[in-house]
Amino acid sequence: MSQTTLPYVFVGGSAAALSSTGTSELNSSQYDDAVLPQSTPTPSSNASTSVSRGKSKGRARGRKAWVYKYMRDSVDVQHVFLSADGKPEWRCQFCLQSYELSGGTLNPKLHLNREHGIFEDSPAEQRVKNVQLSIAAAMDNAGNNPFKRRKLETVTESTAATKLDGNIIEVLYTRFIVSCNQPLRLAESLEFRAFLTYLNADINTWLAASHTTVAIWVQRQYHIEKKRKTQRVQSARSKIHISTDVWTSPNNKPIMVIIAHYISEDNILKNAVLDLVEKEGAHEGATLATAILKVLGEWGIMSKLGFFITDNASNNDTMMEKISVGKSYSY
Repeated sequence: MSQTTLPYVFVGGSAAALSSTGTSELNSSQYDDAVLPQSTPTPSSNASTSVSRGKSKGRARGRKAWVYKYMRDSVDVQHVFLSADGKPEWRCQFCLQSYELSGGTLNPKLHLNREHGIFEDSPAEQRVKNVQLSIAAAMDNAGNNPFKRRKLETVTESTAATKLDGNIIEVLYTRFIVSCNQPLRLAESLEFRAFLTYLNADINTWLAASHTTVAIWVQRQYHIEKKRKTQRVQSARSKIHISTDVWTSPNNKPIMVIIAHYISEDNILKNAVLDLVEKEGAHEGATLATAILKVLGEWGIMSKLGFFITDNASNNDTMMEKISVGKSYSY
């Protein structure tokens, strides 16, 4: 019976011994398959050390587990940390926790999940990407729609190096207060402005100091975004189908929503809220039809209308009859 020679490497002793014997670099394929006997610690082996994997003459397996991206000092994923006993270990990038790797990477994975909220498909990383995309979109929007604006304060030498763009500030701040449902008067809050000033003193040069100015920003960005969205809807490759319904808001206001469904230029199914219309009085079919025709005319999509999706309320039958008549008169 033939015998197979198993790869074997001995790791032990002090950090000084490692460097003096020329074993600071280990063959990656040998190291992954190695049997690591525990050496007897010496007085000089209390301190841990680390080595880097060198190039292998054979086929190197390499490390592929995602936890190695979160090792201390942001080292390369192939970097090997050694404990005081000469055993390979994983060291956390965010705290002082470390785990021996003899049992695999389960403990590092659980540690990152539970203690730092980091997963293989990390929400934190996705949030960073989304922030970058949002800033890029704001820069593109601001570049295409510049406005003349008055500086509220003079830029000093200390803030010149961190100069901000007023157009981008308007876009990002408007999106923030709208998506987070923040009051327009937030910009007047002393504590809020103190917080932003600490992050970048140049913010006082551009951020609106009055809620009336913020209201102007919101209206201006609304019209810019509506124009862009109108162009996207009008360029649909398919017919534009409409769904609509009426419901009562928490403050007892009857609201009718009008939503467009279509295939975009890049062949992706898209939905766009065309309008939220407050309806007073009875929800008669003729009244609903008038409101819908007005919205469809504003968006310029009468010629591309497809199907309408509604519930089976009797007033919707009347609404559709009036829309059909109104659509024919629009040509």
